Amino acid sequence: MSGRSRVCEAEDSIAELTQLLDNARKLSAELETEENDGVRSCSAAMDKVLRDEIEVSDVCMAEDPEEDLRLRFVAAMTLCEDEAIAMISATGEEAAEFESSANEIDLADYAHELAFLPDLTDSALPVLDYASKNVVCTAHTESQRAKLVGMLKKQEGIMIASGNALPPPAYGAICDIDVQGHTPIKQRARRVPLKHLKKLYELLKGLLKAGLIAFSKRPWASPIVIVLKKNGVDIRLCIDYKMVNAITVLMEYAMPLVDDLLTELESYLWFCSLDAASGFWAVMMTRRAREISAFVCALGHFEWLRMPFGLKNAPMIYQRIIDNALWGYVQPRGGWAAHAERVRRAEAASAIQRSQQAETTNQLTQPSPSSTSKFEADHRASAESDPLQDLVNGPDGDMFTNGETDESALTPVFKRRSFVDDICFGGATFDECLDTLSRLLARFAECRISISFTKSIFVQPAVDFLSHEISSSGIRANPAKMAAIAELPFPKSKKGMQAFLGALNYYNRFIQNMAVYGAVLYQLKDDDFGQGGDLTAAKVAFAELKKRVADAPILRHFDAAREVHVM
Repeated sequence: MSGRSRVCEAEDSIAELTQLLDNARKLSAELETEENDGVRSCSAAMDKVLRDEIEVSDVCMAEDPEEDLRLRFVAAMTLCEDEAIAMISATGEEAAEFESSANEIDLADYAHELAFLPDLTDSALPVLDYASKNVVCTAHTESQRAKLVGMLKKQEGIMIASGNALPPPAYGAICDIDVQGHTPIKQRARRVPLKHLKKLYELLKGLLKAGLIAFSKRPWASPIVIVLKKNGVDIRLCIDYKMVNAITVLMEYAMPLVDDLLTELESYLWFCSLDAASGFWAVMMTRRAREISAFVCALGHFEWLRMPFGLKNAPMIYQRIIDNALWGYVQPRGGWAAHAERVRRAEAASAIQRSQQAETTNQLTQPSPSSTSKFEADHRASAESDPLQDLVNGPDGDMFTNGETDESALTPVFKRRSFVDDICFGGATFDECLDTLSRLLARFAECRISISFTKSIFVQPAVDFLSHEISSSGIRANPAKMAAIAELPFPKSKKGMQAFLGALNYYNRFIQNMAVYGAVLYQLKDDDFGQGGDLTAAKVAFAELKKRVADAPILRHFDAAREVHVM
């Protein structure tokens, strides 16, 4: 990025936030009175916020958590104003120093241990589009189309129209974290550059509003980090759970293999591919899990109310939920209907309690020093006496610990597993596939598992599943992904080559003699990419593999009834 580009970017950021900064002058002055030695650098100011030496909450605590977050954001932006001005005037090495000050890591390194902060969408705004391509296709007759749409409308209650909306919590499932009594790990917040602070504020505000997170006073804290996307420019804000995951007891649960899920499809002519809506967020957190998964940043200390991505056992927890829904092993005590009623009563009681607390707080126009703010009251109720939390942490919260044998008439739905939240199945006829879909949706309604309407494909001759295209003709690698691999340039490092080979390994069944050509690339060392390294043979093998990727065939489904020849 050129020096002029940096200047323009910084100027845009400042112009956008000028009004907020003007409103925050007074607040900033109050904060600066705690440490005023006449001269203070912008880095020292920001570090002071990150070290929590300036207790912003003590100065600007608002009654509403969203307003409290906004005030924290304004305070942080004010303290960073000098940094933005310095960026405008900086050139050359000075500007580069500012650019490198962010705590950035490569997404490929720690993706499995990062909890991404998502841009939430509102599930109440969009409507279900029954004329979209994932519902109707030219292969459907008018009668088939009417049957499919009619059946989907009957199960609208579990459909999430938006791809990233918050689903209701699933019945009888919780997330707990066992660290075997380890002392709390409280890491310092890491610096967030001015140009990324507004995005952090907007993400946190959306999560607070949706009820995914709450302000925390727990002794645990994992930091938010900036993750570079593949283009090296765009970023994602994530929580780094490496230290928490290192001390978490691993949940022993067998995860399915992708190759196993792509078998036994030879008899199907119609297919469905369903995506469970924001699946991990359908799992409630126990008090212990909320405490251990708490995270910290320049805008405050927060905890998760629903299970985030990035936790060590999150995939196994959700896989077990879907497996149980498909096969029917256990149910909550008293059955699904009785547990659903318990949850509804607890949710209603929690809503009434929060409403009463808000009303009481609004009546306190001049609270005494011993009075609590709305944030503190909400936090105390959520942590100690919330009826829904009492249910989650009680004996009826986890059916896998205190449940009973499942007596549902809907299971087993079919004799296949999902891959976490991705589910694929089919039928020899349209009606057979539709009947299976109807039974599956009814079972998900019983378990309170939501489906992402826009990400699912309903009863069609071909579907996308785990980056493969499935049809009656066979299985083919996703054409777009294969084309992207075929266009990759020769890597400049061993790490880059390993990433290329990793992408090929996922599709190795489509690449003839991959092991032969890949052997040359696997043997490369770091020195081979340096000055004087000989990459002649590697480049030949690389080019041949890319050619074979571009010519990847469609693999027919294995038919066990036909004679097998070993070659």
